[in-house]
Amino acid sequence: MKKLFTLVFAFSCYVASSQIIYVNTLTGQDSNNGLAQTQGSGNSGPKKTISGQFGGFSALTGGEILSVAAGNYNEHVIIDKSVQLIKTGSGAIELASLTLSESAHVIGNQPAEGAFLANVVTINTGSSISEGLQLLKTGGVINVNPGTYDEQLTFSKTCYLNGLEEPVISNLILDGAAVVVTLEGSVRISESLQLNRPAGGIIETSSFDLILSSTASVTPGNAISHVRTSGTGNLVIEGITAAATLFPVGTASGYAPVTIDDANNTGETIKVRIRQANNPNSFNPDLPEQVNRHINLEWTISESDAGGNNASVRFDYSGANEPSDWTTVQNRLVGRNQSNTWNIGAGITIGDGFSSATFTDLGGVFAVYSDFPNAIGSLETAGNFSVFPTPFNDQLFINANSKSTEQITVQLTDISGKLISSTTAVLSKGQNQIALNSFAQFSNGIYLLRLITSQGVLTTKVVKG
Repeated sequence: MKKLFTLVFAFSCYVASSQIIYVNTLTGQDSNNGLAQTQGSGNSGPKKTISGQFGGFSALTGGEILSVAAGNYNEHVIIDKSVQLIKTGSGAIELASLTLSESAHVIGNQPAEGAFLANVVTINTGSSISEGLQLLKTGGVINVNPGTYDEQLTFSKTCYLNGLEEPVISNLILDGAAVVVTLEGSVRISESLQLNRPAGGIIETSSFDLILSSTASVTPGNAISHVRTSGTGNLVIEGITAAATLFPVGTASGYAPVTIDDANNTGETIKVRIRQANNPNSFNPDLPEQVNRHINLEWTISESDAGGNNASVRFDYSGANEPSDWTTVQNRLVGRNQSNTWNIGAGITIGDGFSSATFTDLGGVFAVYSDFPNAIGSLETAGNFSVFPTPFNDQLFINANSKSTEQITVQLTDISGKLISSTTAVLSKGQNQIALNSFAQFSNGIYLLRLITSQGVLTTKVVKG
């Protein structure tokens, strides 16, 4: 009770000794002195504007209280001195924009979160980003000018973070359910990136980088709190150590982190981003389209000291990102370097929700895919072809709805790719059926049926039994 009395007494003394300037957009006039909350005799009464030539701020010298009535002020407000802001009335104080200059400081425990709402807040070194966030409207833009900001920055609302010339922020914390902070300029973290604290939140890099300096730490992410690399922007970690380094990246569909153990090249800078592969042949143009369809995630990695490092890389993913047949096919972890040649990693482990391998070069695109030919889709996906019956015995039929007269080749190979038989047929426009006979002498098992057509090469698995 004694502490509470002391706090109340101290605040009362502060208010009593400080001048209060009142602003009310509905009832005020800038010709008033601003010393009264309501209009009195003469020019006694509230100001009309916050930042006009004769508005509320013009009457302050620094350290006073600006009491603003709720309403839409549609002003571009510049705070260039220490001030305590207080809102009166119900609703919020809406501003077009607000700038905190180098000498600005919002003192005391006011305003309450959501009392002042600016669409755009601009911060300069010497002022506080946290104070700017408190004054920012949800969905607004906070511009952070060049400089170093030695503070703990907590994001509890969705907004855009525009780093100008890569400002340095000590600690960045995500603590807001369903919060998305989208970078509109690269930002550097000097001490820590703290995810899921505990409400979560997403940092979306878009076209810019989130950079962790060699002195910064990062906490593991989860499904609701990670760095979403939705475009060309990366999560960058400088000066990696011999210990495994976690990159808590993900896509809109979930968390898919990368862990890199590059003990041979410690101290280098590594960049990581991830995207969902929704374009057949987008990952590896050398692989058949049917194989590329089984690639759901692509990780892009670059390093400052490329080559010859035998880095061990682990890729994690959720079940939602796995093709439905991964439990029944052979899988490979591959990397495609900048010259578009692809290499299978060494010592591959395909686990439940993760894959790992060792690569000599981290410069390129990486993915887990179902190995050809086991990843072949059905001919029915091509729309104009179907095959039956399966399993078959000694005869197999292909229905082909050709859009024009053409010659096609039908090949049957064993699972290793060895050619068993080859037949050429001419299809006229419309429905045609091809019968393949004399399979009685072949052993039961899995075969590959390949159609070479004007549309390309279409392949499917067939079973003799």
